[in-house]
Amino acid sequence: MKKVFLGVILLAGMGMLYTQETTVLIGLRKEVPVEKTATNITVISEEEIKNSDAKNVGEVLENKTGIVEVSKYGTLGSLSELRIRSGGSSSKQVLLMIDGRPVNDISGGSSNLSEIPTENIEKIEVLRGPSSALYGANALGGVVNIITKKATTQKPKTEIGLNYGSFNTQNYNFNFSAMPGKANIFLAGSKNLTDGFRDNSDYDSTNLSAKIGYDFEKYGELSLSNGFLTSELGTPGRNFTKLADYDNKKERTAESPNANQKTNKQSYELNYKKEIADETKLQSKIYFQQNSFHFKDPDIHSKWDSPDDDIGISNTVGGNIQIDTVYDITAGVEGKNDKYKKKNEITKTTDIDKWTDTSAVFVQKTFNFEPMTTTIGTRYDYNNVFGGQLNPRVVNICKLNDNLKLSSTIGRAFRAPTFNDLYWP
Repeated sequence: MKKVFLGVILLAGMGMLYTQETTVLIGLRKEVPVEKTATNITVISEEEIKNSDAKNVGEVLENKTGIVEVSKYGTLGSLSELRIRSGGSSSKQVLLMIDGRPVNDISGGSSNLSEIPTENIEKIEVLRGPSSALYGANALGGVVNIITKKATTQKPKTEIGLNYGSFNTQNYNFNFSAMPGKANIFLAGSKNLTDGFRDNSDYDSTNLSAKIGYDFEKYGELSLSNGFLTSELGTPGRNFTKLADYDNKKERTAESPNANQKTNKQSYELNYKKEIADETKLQSKIYFQQNSFHFKDPDIHSKWDSPDDDIGISNTVGGNIQIDTVYDITAGVEGKNDKYKKKNEITKTTDIDKWTDTSAVFVQKTFNFEPMTTTIGTRYDYNNVFGGQLNPRVVNICKLNDNLKLSSTIGRAFRAPTFNDLYWP
């Protein structure tokens, strides 16, 4: 079942002394000065991320009171999810993107922020409120777009960092950037290790990413990005062995002393941008991502439980084409294919083996009536399993002076059913 939300938001922004160089992509699917965006958009800069000393995106966002609510279920590496304005109390209703590529888990619908390192992040844009008119499914409570770095200076630059903390927590990271000629190279990686606070809460992860681009000048700009993650996490379960012992629980005791989960992720993305004419730009994206998740618990904890040994593998292939015109019109098409397979290694059966196709078309137009700016847009999504969804949106922004602006958003948004929603046995 699709969950639909009609939202009306009225906001006032004060003390906003922005410069023209500060641009935001997330609000209108194109870069515009942040002073011309609605007040329900927040940008977390590279400097803020560095000063936070955060090891992953979850740690960055959890300090942003009033923007998001971040849940964390343990020490380093444990599941970390986000909600925006409660978002219907579900992290499944917040769309997470990396460079405009959706990365929500297609089996369960949410996203794990602890798996996204900060070494290669330029900035994080947070859009609160219904945004399916721009981004389709799951942009019900809002959207978070993580923009990765690229080289900014001709001279090669290398940064290396290491940290050590309690419970034998270790973090090693590096990045390298260079701009030889018309090329742009940025490489990053990190290694995280911890014994964890509780028994069986150890964590070991490796993250690698690369972004390589080339400016062909009159023929446009081409870039290739990829990322790899491998991790293993002990999952101790509840911090007491029996409900009857709750008052005398030992905090470090693991209910599941032998349970663990292994995660492997890989992604590849090819982007193309070209200025066709004055203030008319064409951009396109093709991407592939694969997630593999293996959870194993050989123990039986009660008469209702049985051992677990499940493997879930998801594959997504997608792409989009978008054009921005001199008339402040943005239009485009998107499409993707999702596949999910869930296997039970104990019974040697396949619980789920399904696929879905999704296609979409969107258009929006901005009208400038100083000091008022109005953007009207709509998007139609069609899925071969659960049908179509039309989602309009109207955004009004009134800039009263350099320190005060008012904005309102009226929009319709929806959360699409996940593979678990549709096909769980």
